[in-house]
Amino acid sequence: MERQMRAVAVLLFIAIAALLPLSCFAADDYNNNQYDENNAENQYEGYEMENGDDYIQYWTAYHIQPKRCVVYKGIDVIVFDVFGDDDQCSKTPQGTYYAPVPEYMEGWLSEIAQKMEDQGVDDYVPPESSDYQYCTQTQVDDSVYNLMLGCADNTTQSIAVNVYSDDQCENKLVYGDTDDSRIDISDIQVPFKKCQSCVNWVNKNDDQIDDQFYVNRQMLAPLCSTAWNYKENCGKKCQKIGLAEEKEGWTTSDLTLIITMLAFGSIVTGLIWRRRSRMPSKDALVEQAALASAGLQQIHIAAFGVVLLLLIAGAAWAGFKNLAFTLLLLVDFTLFAYFLKLTLDYSSPVEEIVGPDGQIITKVNSYDSDDESKESSVRPQHGTYMLPTLT
Repeated sequence: MERQMRAVAVLLFIAIAALLPLSCFAADDYNNNQYDENNAENQYEGYEMENGDDYIQYWTAYHIQPKRCVVYKGIDVIVFDVFGDDDQCSKTPQGTYYAPVPEYMEGWLSEIAQKMEDQGVDDYVPPESSDYQYCTQTQVDDSVYNLMLGCADNTTQSIAVNVYSDDQCENKLVYGDTDDSRIDISDIQVPFKKCQSCVNWVNKNDDQIDDQFYVNRQMLAPLCSTAWNYKENCGKKCQKIGLAEEKEGWTTSDLTLIITMLAFGSIVTGLIWRRRSRMPSKDALVEQAALASAGLQQIHIAAFGVVLLLLIAGAAWAGFKNLAFTLLLLVDFTLFAYFLKLTLDYSSPVEEIVGPDGQIITKVNSYDSDDESKESSVRPQHGTYMLPTLT
């Protein structure tokens, strides 16, 4: 029995001796892992402190929307909104910012290059118009011009190559009423008022990419990260700049359309007034009774029309052209529908009269023509009463 106990004790001793190094290695691994995690966390915190409290590491759930190009504090800048939480520019933005045109274009040109690479264009070369991202001297005939990308003069929704009088591109050179050159930059034009995803996803075969491809794609968003690095907060004063021009929504074709719609509504209103002035008194009283039963009077209808017109004018002034067009279209449609109702219901009004013999005769009134009298001759319909001939 004692031998057996000794044997068991020896086996336990051997087992403990074998497991002791393993536990030490496990403890070392745990300590090393904790050190690595803490070290990585400290490195990230240091990197975040270096880049500011608003540092964004992953751009997957972000969108950007350039709003306008304006001159702010003497510098051509692009105002843009940034949206988070995977909001596709439909809600209140996370913030409104601005960045100088050359710096914003740095990110936009990199974005274009990335898209070309995703499309398999390996030999992509930036267009010549990108050479004007920063101040560049160009000689035309015997004259030397200093050119740089900036805001277009005739709209806040476009960039252009501006002409400067100095080699630092600080003083614009105005010819006539513009400082824009005629250089075509449509191939690098900024898509204003269009929502753009910060991360451009693309399908790649596993043998074409490394393990960090998609991670880097989320972290290195060319346009958003560049614009974010150069951004400045755009306050109320900044956001108001360019709003007057931003009624750029009102182009020549838009103004022509809205003037046509206003003219149409005015003509229909005149026709309605003309027909109502000739409406039989009985029918006018019926309409007034219908309004009274709804708790309305004619003054209420007129006041509602004035308020609606003021609302349309306010929407147009604020640059909400879609709202202005929708309301104006609704007004024109309502007026035209009411005009058709008057035309169909009262084009040939008929008044029924009971004759002396009890038969029904009708009197036809007409107010469609100024030359016709309001009372027409009596014509028989359901019955006729004829005076007896005296002999």
